[in-house]
Amino acid sequence: MLRACRTRSAPSEPVSVELRVNRRRILSKENPPMIQAIIGEAALRQKVGGVEVMSRQLDSLLHDSAHHQVSFRVVDFEAGATLAYFFHLIEFGGAKETPVAAFDAVTGMSFKKSPKDVREVRDFVESLRVIARTPEDSLEMIRTIRKELSRDS
Repeated sequence: MLRACRTRSAPSEPVSVELRVNRRRILSKENPPMIQAIIGEAALRQKVGGVEVMSRQLDSLLHDSAHHQVSFRVVDFEAGATLAYFFHLIEFGGAKETPVAAFDAVTGMSFKKSPKDVREVRDFVESLRVIARTPEDSLEMIRTIRKELSRDS
């Protein structure tokens, strides 16, 4: 029997928390990057860690949108099935710097730098933008889900 979920071992959890904390520090730098995140509705509604944890997560998204250069686009359930990948398309401001596509996996991250790979990821991102809500509508959805969680607690 295959298991669909894998639990984290105790030693890897502190490392994971440290990595997330360090990533968040980037948002507070003098010239923080502009971040555009496309999120599936399921990621906002699944109560990972329970209602309290998800409430804090949604509050964090709303805070980041209000206080940092972060925008969100939500892909509704009604948009139909889309391929789901955890990835980052990193584009730099320098003229000589080339974009990088980074893919998260259970075993770590892999990086794609070839123009063909980056172009394919850009095309995929654009296809998600076409079916996703606007940033304003997405924030309203996040607020609505947050209110729903408040009623559940």
